[in-house]
Amino acid sequence: MALPINLPFTRFNRGLKASAKVRTLIKDLISERRAALEQRIAVPSKDLITCLISIGANDPSISMSDEEIIDNVIGVMIAGHDTSSVLITFLVIWAACMTHMDEHIFPDPSKFDPTRFEKQASGAPPYCFVAFGGARICPGNEFARIETLVTIHYLVTMFNWKLCYSDNSFTRNPFPVFIHGMPIQIEPKNSVPPESIRT
Repeated sequence: MALPINLPFTRFNRGLKASAKVRTLIKDLISERRAALEQRIAVPSKDLITCLISIGANDPSISMSDEEIIDNVIGVMIAGHDTSSVLITFLVIWAACMTHMDEHIFPDPSKFDPTRFEKQASGAPPYCFVAFGGARICPGNEFARIETLVTIHYLVTMFNWKLCYSDNSFTRNPFPVFIHGMPIQIEPKNSVPPESIRT
């Protein structure tokens, strides 16, 4: 069990320092965006930060403090990166280990079917595939789903690959992180034109 005690040279201590740096960077961006809005050289819809700053423009009672804006920006950054990367990593592991092969849940499980998860919603048992939340669904789930399906499509149709480690144990930090990373040996399939690989 890991205890959240701030001792030097610990992962928790490094995490706190990294968080402080990120928060400082975002706070500087907030100041820049706020100045740009006041000088009317930026519009409220320019980016996430200007949108969050502008929330209370017509009703100050719902305006957000800088700390609230920072928390929201960090939340979007983590959700936008880690959820997709973790999902793709586990899909690669599952594909390599031939899991999710239950024909009662996934008909014709060996066939590549980009619409599989759309079809699954109607007849699959609850929580058999919970990549984007359970009771609450992530608002970025459609983007992440498309991003993941495209990545896996190109990985399985254009390349031959295999896992370099048989040990797939992982820790949570706070998202699942494989102890050895997840190196794979990858090479283009013979039928793939070189220009397709570069794109």
